Amino acid sequence: MLDDPTTFLIVWDDDLSAPSGASLTAADDHWKRQPRDPGGEDGGRWIDSPVGTVKKAIRTTVAIFNKDIKHDDVIAESHDGNRRVRWDASSKKFTFEERSSDGWRKTAELNKSATYKRMQKETQDWFEPGSGTPEPPKTPSQNTSEAPAVPTPKAEPQPIDVSPAPAPVSVKSAARLAEIRAKIKNTDARARVFAEIEAKVTQKEGSGGFLTAEDIDKSENARLALAKMVEELRPLAEEELELLMARDGEIWGSTPGAPEWPKSGPTAVMQSGVDTIKMKKIRDSYVVNDKKTIEHNASLRSGAPSPAAKSWRTRVMSLIRSSRIMQDATVWRGAALPPSVVASLRPGKILTDAGIMSTDENEGGGRFYMKTRLDRMPGRLPVLFDVRVPAGTTGVDVGYGEFVFGAGTQMRIVSVRRDPDGVIRVTAEMLPGESGKK
Repeated sequence: MLDDPTTFLIVWDDDLSAPSGASLTAADDHWKRQPRDPGGEDGGRWIDSPVGTVKKAIRTTVAIFNKDIKHDDVIAESHDGNRRVRWDASSKKFTFEERSSDGWRKTAELNKSATYKRMQKETQDWFEPGSGTPEPPKTPSQNTSEAPAVPTPKAEPQPIDVSPAPAPVSVKSAARLAEIRAKIKNTDARARVFAEIEAKVTQKEGSGGFLTAEDIDKSENARLALAKMVEELRPLAEEELELLMARDGEIWGSTPGAPEWPKSGPTAVMQSGVDTIKMKKIRDSYVVNDKKTIEHNASLRSGAPSPAAKSWRTRVMSLIRSSRIMQDATVWRGAALPPSVVASLRPGKILTDAGIMSTDENEGGGRFYMKTRLDRMPGRLPVLFDVRVPAGTTGVDVGYGEFVFGAGTQMRIVSVRRDPDGVIRVTAEMLPGESGKK
């Protein structure tokens, strides 16, 4: 513990070789950031060789991160003792807690970079444990002791940023990001092979074919191999998302003033004068031939759709435009998305689906599809969309609880959050008007 009550620790970072953090001395006139003397004893001492100053109005501590933090150590607390930040070694996260009638209640759990960023914004609120509220600086009329002689500066000193320089961290993060992406990319090719094996056996079984013992063994081995890849790459996908958010900002939050919306599923009604026999044939083709649906949608979303995909889109769009959603409703869509895509999902952003958008009338169906995709796509993150559909939107009920909307459908993100089970929940509102104008 440092003797001077006006001395605080600044952030320890992996790229700094400090044994317990650098020190920041709050003098009456300014702070000084002290570098370590590598020639000193005990691993180096901190020498009074300031690299810059800040105005004396900034007198509260920045966050305290210590390389030698133990499990459950409290690293910072509020001046009234009713809030604290604690290191949880089991989850490897910093936990923000508030005092309640029955103990401490967790309000947030963040990684190091997110914790530091939050505490920088709330720097007036956090202090070294046990230090309490620092005494505010005295004004000249309050200071009864003789003021020390301080040379009058020729010019007003400019504030400097006393947080760790971002360059080394950025370089390190970029290198780690590239390493993670390379590993996921290398796994993708092998995962596709196993997924195709499993899909072929499933298709054979679904078409009434006889499954041999070899078919069953191949399918089971492929399933186990995919499960192992998913398990190995899930932590890397989570780490990639954390690195992207540390670089580009958190994605969690919601747009203010969003109205309440019914959670019930939609009802779709065919328009008068529609050739129902023709529409039924298109619907059956869409539902039964799932493999073609997936292939054509992938082509449409690639940005360079094939002629076959364009022709398929025209047929399905005629089906979708034959029907309208009758009331404000909610539909669900599950997905397994790369961390780079998840990191772009922010409140207020408008999403455009170039493919035919399939949704479910209830949350359970959306979760089932999400898990199905996640089990076959290592290195992805589970994302569940609940989409608010206004009455009058073009959309068709194709049966089995599935509602389909046109290519080019646009949605505005209302909120992004993470559920306790790790699923990333995105609430979006479908923009008014006919879906799929393209």
